[in-house]
Amino acid sequence: MRQRYAQHGGYGDYPWEAGSGNGMQNIIPWTWPVSMQWDDGLAAEAQGLADGIAASGQPFGREFEYQNNSSKESFWADGLDTAKYRICARSYDGNGEKSRWYDTSNGTAREGLYYQTGMAKTAHDCKTKLGVGKADVDANDVWWVLIFGE
Repeated sequence: MRQRYAQHGGYGDYPWEAGSGNGMQNIIPWTWPVSMQWDDGLAAEAQGLADGIAASGQPFGREFEYQNNSSKESFWADGLDTAKYRICARSYDGNGEKSRWYDTSNGTAREGLYYQTGMAKTAHDCKTKLGVGKADVDANDVWWVLIFGE
């Protein structure tokens, strides 16, 4: 999906937190690549986190609600200024695609995931690897964990 937005300026902060005058919006060129390299180690870590969240029901990080509609799916994120940017989210059975946390009409997902290019002025501004974990819970709900790493 990041390919779809490759011509868009990058976003260098958590969703809705980059001020227009601080150089963290419309970053060109992006500091992160558009396509990430799969990483088995990050995937194993993400799977462990997904399993733990499914068992406890407690996501990590700060919650970022679906843009302009808090009744739709949120995601949680942390570590943007560290070696690992982590996102977790629960997809609920029966929610249509337009309610999903990752839906492209959700500006929060665009800023936190699709345009994301890291906090350019930190030591950890170039994530190139990705690992994903998935854990089923309840009646066909899913906890997802994405880890972007260096």
